[in-house]
Amino acid sequence: MWQLLLHHARPSLRRRLVGRLAGFILGGGAPGMASELSIIATHAASAAPRETLRVLLLPLLRKLEADVAELPRVPPPVAVAVAAAGVAAAPPPSATAVAALRYRVTLLAGCMGELHADHVMLPYIDQALAAAVGGGAAPPPPPPSAPSPPPSAAVAALPAGSLAARVAALAESLLCVNSGVLQSEGGGLCGNLVMMLTR
Repeated sequence: MWQLLLHHARPSLRRRLVGRLAGFILGGGAPGMASELSIIATHAASAAPRETLRVLLLPLLRKLEADVAELPRVPPPVAVAVAAAGVAAAPPPSATAVAALRYRVTLLAGCMGELHADHVMLPYIDQALAAAVGGGAAPPPPPPSAPSPPPSAAVAALPAGSLAARVAALAESLLCVNSGVLQSEGGGLCGNLVMMLTR
């Protein structure tokens, strides 16, 4: 029903519907209904990709990037010997934090699968969408707020600032989090991205 409504609604109504869906999901939504909401968000991405990117996917991705940056990391291999010598490892994230992140990653992965490669590979997508909506030229990308580790070769090979590059960097960050569940989610997100880019 939702899919039919989105595909046959007037553009103004479709934008409002996607905006309300985004407000519900970004406001906390219902983590126990992640798969159902992912299906609804997927239909939104299919019917109104630009609007879904602007009001749902990019804010969701920014929230995930900020939350994952604060999580404890698995020590690099060099530090394992030091940890074995008596230095305590960082504690794993709480079960509540893990559930909230899994919910958001599920929604992100579901929506990404419906987007055309042109949207996913568009460099500096935040600025490009802002320019398209505002009608002006895209502003230059903002400087990084904090120093971050250099991107891996796989991330560096993707267009800078693109949705694909940002999701790949997020997935790699999840692989280094001190949580087996979130590492698994990061691996799944990497797999979804690879399948989407090779189809």
